[in-house]
Amino acid sequence: MNLIKKTAISIIVLTILNSCGEGASSSKNSQGSADDRALKNAECNNINSKKVALFEQLSKLENANNSLVDLYYTKIGNTSAYYGLNSTDENNLKGIMLVENSNVNSFRYTATNVLETITNYCSKDYMQYSDVKKWKDFMNNQFSETIQVLKNNYNKISSDISNVRLKNDLIPLYQNGILNNCEGLDKFL
Repeated sequence: MNLIKKTAISIIVLTILNSCGEGASSSKNSQGSADDRALKNAECNNINSKKVALFEQLSKLENANNSLVDLYYTKIGNTSAYYGLNSTDENNLKGIMLVENSNVNSFRYTATNVLETITNYCSKDYMQYSDVKKWKDFMNNQFSETIQVLKNNYNKISSDISNVRLKNDLIPLYQNGILNNCEGLDKFL
């Protein structure tokens, strides 16, 4: 199951559980304590203060991804001719670019949906700190998994591509464009 579908299913399940009061503290005390409200407000303010910077970082990552995918996937015929790729290297390169593209795109999908839910929770008095934190943790966990997939994909460049010139060009682009721009996204909020 691709990562975007998996994330969508996880978001739906969490939403249903929260609306039923399952695992949510909101059903236990509809107003919550003053301490809990203070924690929730602090967390909401923290998240709100970092949203713009998060999406700016995602844009940098997406721009790097678009450049790599354009060069090494959309124009694969030109790339293959330029590097003199055999069919195995060409297919492996296509696979690496597809994994990169779908996973990079999943960051924005996850962030948009989770932050929309968090914003909604922050505006409701009966939602508690634990409800907001659960969604923040969910997003961080999804980001962490995606970063690991991208790191594993990076390692495939060395293991699955035999063309040395292609490796020498692609490795620094992937490292600087993808890995450096996604590093720390799972701890951003």
